[in-house]
Amino acid sequence: MESQQVPIAGRVRPIFHKDYHCPIVSCDGRKFSKFHQYMRHWRKFHTRTSSVLPCTACVDYSSKTRMELREHLCHHHHFTVFAAKRTANGTTRRTLMNPRYMSPGLHIPPIKEEIYTTEETVGVVEVGDNIPRDMDTDMVEQDGKLVIVVENQN
Repeated sequence: MESQQVPIAGRVRPIFHKDYHCPIVSCDGRKFSKFHQYMRHWRKFHTRTSSVLPCTACVDYSSKTRMELREHLCHHHHFTVFAAKRTANGTTRRTLMNPRYMSPGLHIPPIKEEIYTTEETVGVVEVGDNIPRDMDTDMVEQDGKLVIVVENQN
Protein backbone atom coordinates (compact mmCIF):
# COMPACT_ATOMS: atom_id res chain seq x y z
CA MET A 1 0.00 0.00 0.00
CA GLU A 2 1.46 3.35 -1.01
CA SER A 3 1.30 5.92 1.77
CA GLN A 4 0.08 9.43 1.23
CA GLN A 5 2.26 12.26 2.46
CA VAL A 6 1.65 15.71 3.89
CA PRO A 7 4.27 18.50 3.50
CA ILE A 8 5.23 19.97 6.89
CA ALA A 9 7.87 22.73 7.17
CA GLY A 10 9.81 21.57 4.13
CA ARG A 11 9.67 17.87 5.04
CA VAL A 12 7.16 15.25 4.01
CA ARG A 13 5.12 13.77 6.85
CA PRO A 14 3.57 10.37 6.05
CA ILE A 15 -0.07 9.58 6.83
CA PHE A 16 -0.59 6.62 9.15
CA HIS A 17 -2.57 3.68 7.78
CA LYS A 18 -3.30 0.17 9.02
CA ASP A 19 -0.27 -2.17 8.87
CA TYR A 20 2.10 0.82 8.97
CA HIS A 21 5.71 -0.22 9.48
CA CYS A 22 8.48 1.85 11.02
CA PRO A 23 10.55 3.36 8.17
CA ILE A 24 13.73 3.56 10.28
CA VAL A 25 16.30 1.11 8.87
CA SER A 26 17.65 0.11 12.32
CA CYS A 27 14.15 -1.00 13.45
CA ASP A 28 12.85 -4.53 12.96
CA GLY A 29 10.14 -3.50 10.46
CA ARG A 30 7.26 -4.59 12.70
CA LYS A 31 3.81 -3.50 11.54
CA PHE A 32 1.48 -1.39 13.67
CA SER A 33 -2.28 -1.58 13.24
CA LYS A 34 -3.11 1.32 15.57
CA PHE A 35 -1.71 4.86 15.58
CA HIS A 36 -1.16 4.99 19.35
CA GLN A 37 0.92 1.78 19.20
CA TYR A 38 3.25 3.31 16.65
CA MET A 39 3.52 6.58 18.59
CA ARG A 40 4.44 4.62 21.76
CA HIS A 41 7.12 2.83 19.70
CA TRP A 42 8.34 6.22 18.37
CA ARG A 43 8.64 7.68 21.89
CA LYS A 44 10.34 4.54 23.20
CA PHE A 45 12.96 4.21 20.46
CA HIS A 46 13.19 7.38 18.39
CA THR A 47 13.21 10.24 20.91
CA ARG A 48 16.61 11.16 22.34
CA THR A 49 15.34 12.17 25.79
CA SER A 50 12.34 11.57 28.00
CA SER A 51 10.81 13.62 30.77
CA VAL A 52 10.07 11.81 34.05
CA LEU A 53 8.86 12.56 37.57
CA PRO A 54 11.26 10.97 40.10
CA CYS A 55 9.95 9.59 43.39
CA THR A 56 11.16 11.74 46.28
CA ALA A 57 10.90 8.83 48.75
CA CYS A 58 13.02 6.29 46.82
CA VAL A 59 15.75 6.51 44.20
CA ASP A 60 14.77 3.73 41.80
CA TYR A 61 11.28 4.82 40.69
CA SER A 62 10.13 7.48 38.25
CA SER A 63 6.88 7.89 36.34
CA LYS A 64 5.64 9.63 33.22
CA THR A 65 2.52 11.11 34.87
CA ARG A 66 1.68 12.71 38.20
CA MET A 67 -1.22 10.25 38.61
CA GLU A 68 1.20 7.28 38.44
CA LEU A 69 3.52 9.00 40.93
CA ARG A 70 0.62 9.61 43.36
CA GLU A 71 -0.43 5.94 43.13
CA HIS A 72 3.17 4.85 43.76
CA LEU A 73 3.46 7.11 46.82
CA CYS A 74 0.19 5.77 48.27
CA HIS A 75 0.82 2.06 47.60
CA HIS A 76 4.56 1.76 48.25
CA HIS A 77 5.23 4.51 50.78
CA HIS A 78 1.78 4.63 52.44
CA PHE A 79 1.27 8.37 51.87
CA THR A 80 -2.24 9.68 52.42
CA VAL A 81 -4.06 10.74 49.24
CA PHE A 82 -3.69 14.41 50.18
CA ALA A 83 0.04 14.10 50.96
CA ALA A 84 0.67 12.12 47.76
CA LYS A 85 -1.15 14.73 45.68
CA ARG A 86 0.76 17.60 47.30
CA THR A 87 4.10 15.79 46.86
CA ALA A 88 3.43 14.81 43.23
CA ASN A 89 2.29 18.33 42.31
CA GLY A 90 5.51 19.76 43.82
CA THR A 91 7.81 17.32 42.03
CA THR A 92 10.02 18.75 39.29
CA ARG A 93 10.42 16.83 36.04
CA ARG A 94 13.85 15.50 35.10
CA THR A 95 15.08 14.94 31.58
CA LEU A 96 16.81 11.59 31.01
CA MET A 97 18.76 10.30 28.03
CA ASN A 98 17.02 7.41 26.29
CA PRO A 99 19.33 4.33 26.40
CA ARG A 100 17.28 2.62 23.62
CA TYR A 101 17.47 5.61 21.29
CA MET A 102 17.83 4.88 17.56
CA SER A 103 18.20 7.95 15.39
CA PRO A 104 15.26 8.44 13.02
CA GLY A 105 17.47 10.36 10.58
CA LEU A 106 15.31 12.66 8.49
CA HIS A 107 12.12 10.69 9.19
CA ILE A 108 9.37 12.33 11.22
CA PRO A 109 6.41 10.52 12.81
CA PRO A 110 3.26 10.09 10.71
CA ILE A 111 0.08 12.07 11.08
CA LYS A 112 -3.12 10.27 12.03
CA GLU A 113 -5.33 9.77 8.96
CA GLU A 114 -8.51 11.13 10.58
CA ILE A 115 -6.93 14.51 11.36
CA TYR A 116 -5.57 15.05 7.85
CA THR A 117 -7.68 17.68 6.12
CA THR A 118 -7.55 19.34 2.75
CA GLU A 119 -7.50 23.03 2.09
CA GLU A 120 -10.78 24.65 1.21
CA THR A 121 -11.37 27.90 -0.65
CA VAL A 122 -13.03 30.40 1.63
CA GLY A 123 -14.38 33.73 0.52
CA VAL A 124 -15.83 36.72 2.32
CA VAL A 125 -19.32 37.57 1.19
CA GLU A 126 -21.45 40.50 2.20
CA VAL A 127 -25.07 39.52 2.61
CA GLY A 128 -27.34 42.13 1.11
CA ASP A 129 -31.03 42.83 1.55
CA ASN A 130 -31.89 40.39 -1.23
CA ILE A 131 -30.44 37.29 0.53
CA PRO A 132 -31.92 36.53 3.95
CA ARG A 133 -29.35 35.15 6.40
CA ASP A 134 -31.38 32.02 7.13
CA MET A 135 -31.60 30.83 3.51
CA ASP A 136 -29.57 27.83 2.37
CA THR A 137 -26.72 28.98 0.17
CA ASP A 138 -23.74 27.37 -1.55
CA MET A 139 -20.57 28.92 -2.89
CA VAL A 140 -19.66 27.80 -6.40
CA GLU A 141 -17.04 28.94 -8.86
CA GLN A 142 -18.38 30.36 -12.13
CA ASP A 143 -16.08 31.91 -14.72
CA GLY A 144 -13.24 32.08 -12.18
CA LYS A 145 -15.31 33.95 -9.58
CA LEU A 146 -16.95 32.73 -6.38
CA VAL A 147 -20.72 33.09 -6.59
CA ILE A 148 -23.40 32.48 -3.97
CA VAL A 149 -26.19 30.21 -5.13
CA VAL A 150 -29.41 30.50 -3.13
CA GLU A 151 -31.51 27.36 -2.95
CA ASN A 152 -35.12 27.90 -3.93
CA GLN A 153 -37.32 27.00 -0.95
CA ASN A 154 -40.63 26.62 -2.81
